[in-house]
Amino acid sequence: MSEMKKKVVKTPIGEAKWFSVNKVDKFGNYTVELLLDESADSLRFIEGLNNFSPIKGAKLPYKKTSEGYSVKLKSKSSGTKRDNSTYVISAPPIYNALGQKVSGADLDGLNIGNGSKIRAMVEVKQYNFMGSDGVSIGLKSVQIVEAVAYSGSGQDFGFDALEVEEANRETPEQEASLEESTNYDF
Repeated sequence: MSEMKKKVVKTPIGEAKWFSVNKVDKFGNYTVELLLDESADSLRFIEGLNNFSPIKGAKLPYKKTSEGYSVKLKSKSSGTKRDNSTYVISAPPIYNALGQKVSGADLDGLNIGNGSKIRAMVEVKQYNFMGSDGVSIGLKSVQIVEAVAYSGSGQDFGFDALEVEEANRETPEQEASLEESTNYDF
């Protein structure tokens, strides 16, 4: 059997979605979705992925979208050895736009939101698993080119200030809504 091919490459700059590289996601991985447009650099990267496996019909690690391509970048946070003992894998290094490694308090406070511009170093590999051939991408490091702070839902569901007397008194609208509130079927 021939040895499977692998190569470390740099992605083009794209838009980050669901950035969880500095902390483990709910599935126990370090992940980010990279959204690429249809620029020449992006198309060259996608073509490289298409040509990486010589096997026709191999599963590829991206999806075509209406705006371009969505590439899921992932690295495991732990593993299991043959003797069933587990080990921890460090998070991929993160670099700022100047190429300086982000660490310490800066890394702990890193709050990257959707729309941030990033690029990554990834290891592209061929695989054959249970008769299925494909190409996978392993996340090695990320460079944050332009950060957009994560802001949750972006909506404020707060309240206006009330005077103390108003706070203790129900308005006619509130009283009517309380009477109607027993029907919770929308």
